[in-house]
Amino acid sequence: MRSPSGQLCGTIVWEAKQTRNWQAAWVRKLKDDQQTVGAEIAVLVTSAMPKEQNGRSGEPFVRESDVWVTRLDAARPLAEALRMTLLEMHKLRQANLGRSEKMELLYNYICSPQFAQRVKSVVEGFEAMRKDLDAEKNAMMRIWKKREMQLTRVTTGMLGVVGDLQGIGQEGMAQLDSIAALPGTAQEEASEVESDAA
Repeated sequence: MRSPSGQLCGTIVWEAKQTRNWQAAWVRKLKDDQQTVGAEIAVLVTSAMPKEQNGRSGEPFVRESDVWVTRLDAARPLAEALRMTLLEMHKLRQANLGRSEKMELLYNYICSPQFAQRVKSVVEGFEAMRKDLDAEKNAMMRIWKKREMQLTRVTTGMLGVVGDLQGIGQEGMAQLDSIAALPGTAQEEASEVESDAA
């Protein structure tokens, strides 16, 4: 990760697993990879969360042996929080004032329940917005479908009136042919052709 000025702030090593069963070996391997590349933070994105969560099976992410383990839907907000943390750590290193104490405090904060709770609130807000958007889309689809059915009924009724009038007036009612261009007419005619063909 780099700062807005282009300076290297730190490294996050990622690994993704898409399986049904959790394996503790994933964490050990990722920690080895973290040491190999010299990354400050390791994150495992998985569809199978650890079973030993002390009753926290619904949590979007947990820490396992200093490795962040997260569901896919929580990976993005967790990444933003961790990147912000790396940026703050970089600023502390650059300031070079009381570095050891501040770095220790920051590391302890990252490992604290308080930090996890703050990131969790971000994830929950993200999920709530996504659910609201899905609900709005579904509601609009229902409204559009209802309006389409109403328009079809109006068009069908009007065409019936035109047919009756043309039957009575014959050639004298030719100007009513333009009503055949009403919305939904072409679709109905196509449906009738398909029905006749069947």
